[in-house]
Formats: sequence, structure tokens, C-alpha cells
Amino acid sequence: MTVQTAIALNPIYSFVGLPERDTSPHALLDQIEKGIPVAGVRKLAEFLFPDAGSRAVEHLVSRSTMERIKRRKNLRFSRAATEQIYPVIKVTAKAMELYPDEPEKAVRFLQKPHPMLGGISPLELARKSGAGADMVMNLFNRIQAGLPV
Repeated sequence: MTVQTAIALNPIYSFVGLPERDTSPHALLDQIEKGIPVAGVRKLAEFLFPDAGSRAVEHLVSRSTMERIKRRKNLRFSRAATEQIYPVIKVTAKAMELYPDEPEKAVRFLQKPHPMLGGISPLELARKSGAGADMVMNLFNRIQAGLPV
């Protein structure tokens, strides 16, 4: 007997082209295997870095990766690139949960250095590694639990 667990995901996932809600965890893993759509990452970058214009995506993906995608006319990032971008998606989704009707506030929180993260912004820490994203998620969990941050 197989038990399928439903997970409630934040709409930011569908924004970037990943399953949104009430989907098995395996559906998300399958999409990560296939790669995140380039258009979705561009939308996320423009959301997180509105002042950067057409260069916003370079805050999430290296210029060389973007050039490679353009040359090959890929519509999706590779699995490796997706795994580097996913931590940013995860912390952005959590920030949107904390500030559901205030996306600007969520983005400001993600971009502002935080003392509990060693003076690094949540977004920068998530961009560094999955472990960095875990530190940010722990901070968000403390906020949700009403603990001092």
C-alpha cells in the first residue's frame, strides 16, 4: 500500500513553473529533475530585483549559464542549475508565507542583512548553498513560532 502525502506549496512555486499545491512531494522532485523553466526564473529574478531590469536574472544565475542557455535555445535550466536556484525559491516562498499580502515587505526582508545570519541577507545566504537556505528556513521557523529574532 502506497501512501501519498499532499504538500501545500506556496504560489511562488507555480510562478516559476513548479507544482503549486496539493501535489505529492515526488511531483516537485520530478520537476527539479527536468529543470526549472528559464522564463520562470526570469520572473522570479525580476520580482526579487526589480531595479536590475534585464540583468535581474544574473543575480540568480551566472552570466555564462545564461549565455549557454541562449546558445542552445534551452527552455529549462539543467538539473544542476535548478538545484542551485531551488534554495532561493524555497526561502522566497517561505517569506511570502510570512508576509502573504505584502510582497514588497517579503522582498525587503530577504534582501536585508540579518544579525542571526551573521549579518548576511537571507537571500544571499540561500544563494550560497542549500545549507545557507536551511539557516534561513530556521530563522523563518523562529519567526513563525514567535521567538525573538
